[in-house]
Amino acid sequence: MRKIRAVEVILGGGLMVCVACIGIFWAISNIGAPSAVATPVALAVEQQALEYEPDIIEIPDEVVHIETEEEIPPQNNPAVITYLPWNLTLVNRYNVLPADFEVYLSYIGNGHWFDARAAESLSAMMESARSQGLAPIVISSHRSIARQTTLFENQLNRQLNAGLSHDAAFDAARRVVAYPGESEHNLGLAVDIVANHYRNLTANFGQTPEGIWLAQNAHRYGFVLRYPYHKQHLTHIIYEPWHFRYVGVEHATTMFELDLVLEEYIELFRLVRQ
Repeated sequence: MRKIRAVEVILGGGLMVCVACIGIFWAISNIGAPSAVATPVALAVEQQALEYEPDIIEIPDEVVHIETEEEIPPQNNPAVITYLPWNLTLVNRYNVLPADFEVYLSYIGNGHWFDARAAESLSAMMESARSQGLAPIVISSHRSIARQTTLFENQLNRQLNAGLSHDAAFDAARRVVAYPGESEHNLGLAVDIVANHYRNLTANFGQTPEGIWLAQNAHRYGFVLRYPYHKQHLTHIIYEPWHFRYVGVEHATTMFELDLVLEEYIELFRLVRQ
């Protein structure tokens, strides 16, 4: 375990050095150059394509991210998905977990389970928020792929019942509920957090004291706001101010400071490995 953490620290430090070097090199080599010229950092750090207006986004009350059923944690070793370290495993519509994916989980209370390697970090973040007089609560954590299948099919049927064609309904459902194997909840490193006084999974959660605190402090505990409003064109997921993903303190800090989502950050991570 100590060796693994040491490697992560080295990689995390190396990544920050790499990013800094890229920025410095570009600044030196592009003095007087037109501002429209694309650069490695500019490509990694996407400029906001949309104005931040959380009030205009509403997620249906029947949103299926809410998890209330207790699940039995799998007991087998975690599957190896890519060359990336376990805490940077990319899960989205282009990087799908196998149907038999399993991971060691720890019970975190109220019927919820989380990756055993990150459960203490989650508890520390929640306790820190509570020490500030806030009242965050976990409403969704690990979900099996079988459970994800049920959730997606329910949302697909809602869209079909609304009169959409199958293809349109599939795309619409995928914007709200990840397809089985494409959800970070299946990975066991994602958690949905709301407030005791505000339990709606809507964009307005981002404006609550809990939502603001988490967005500004989650990286200190190794978590990132996974689906920010201005990165929807990269994540292909609607703005979710309640959804936080564990990546480790070093990685989370770099992502926070450079305003990167995981899809962008992994590209920089690959540069370090080359």
